[in-house]
Amino acid sequence: MLNRGSPTFDRLLAHIDDLPVIDCHEHMAGPEHLVRYTEPIAFLIAGYYANDLTSAGLPEQQLTYLRDDTVATSDKWPLFKAYWERSQHTAYARVTKLVMRDAYGEHTMSLASLNRIGERLAERDPAYYRQKMRDANIRCVITDALGWPPGDFGAFLRRDQVFEDGVSSPATS
Repeated sequence: MLNRGSPTFDRLLAHIDDLPVIDCHEHMAGPEHLVRYTEPIAFLIAGYYANDLTSAGLPEQQLTYLRDDTVATSDKWPLFKAYWERSQHTAYARVTKLVMRDAYGEHTMSLASLNRIGERLAERDPAYYRQKMRDANIRCVITDALGWPPGDFGAFLRRDQVFEDGVSSPATS
């Protein structure tokens, strides 16, 4: 069995860390298309985790309320907290926790941590996105065009637009 810190584990991890990655399930059209959230609950539930909230019993109308970027975090917190407690051990909640930890340095879900994340949402920019792609050694992106943001999807196919820093769409590979 391999254990963290064993010589074999360390050698394998070093080799795996050097492997280039093909991101085969990307919904982003690139960093220029980042949605600019100002409220952290809306930001954190923008992806698949919202499905876990509804699976935990959150009615669609209340999900719409939590997704509203104009509603104050303190107003949403009691409702969100109740459903977070019901769904915090799912795989999508784990992704939410990783985003909180890795991107914002927050290790627990609390109103205080959400407020700190909210203060930093304006810092999200294309440079951060590109750095995350480099950190993950992503060299090619297969983009899911379902729900493509406004703009020109054909730009990727014509090779007029690429993901910067060595990351390209399949049409540019």
